[in-house]
Amino acid sequence: MSPGVPGTEARLPLALSEGVNRRRLDINAFMAVQAINAMRIYRIYPRKGTITTGSDADLAIRIPVRRFMIGMGMPHEPLNDTPCKGFEVEGWPDTMISRGKDIVEGTRVLADCGRPDPPPATGGPS
Repeated sequence: MSPGVPGTEARLPLALSEGVNRRRLDINAFMAVQAINAMRIYRIYPRKGTITTGSDADLAIRIPVRRFMIGMGMPHEPLNDTPCKGFEVEGWPDTMISRGKDIVEGTRVLADCGRPDPPPATGGPS
């Protein structure tokens, strides 16, 4: 049996490609659904979920013209199947930054697993 939830790695690119690129969802609504609303529910907004002074710098930078066919053997999902198999997405995350440090570059993971949360910021947004 494979670990994890099939299709997790493809969730963000699928939402961007099918939602934003096809004009079914504007970028502000996309950001609310993907980041801001969840951070408010978990009461960690504005430390997470926004780009502002005193907030953690967690960003995904994508190459909008890169096309990618979702299928078996995706870089970070050792799963036997995915419900997204066969979908072609336009735009794929190329760089991910967490707390101001590159953690993914292309398909290479640069960060250590299980990094501890930083201490609470002082003097940041309230």
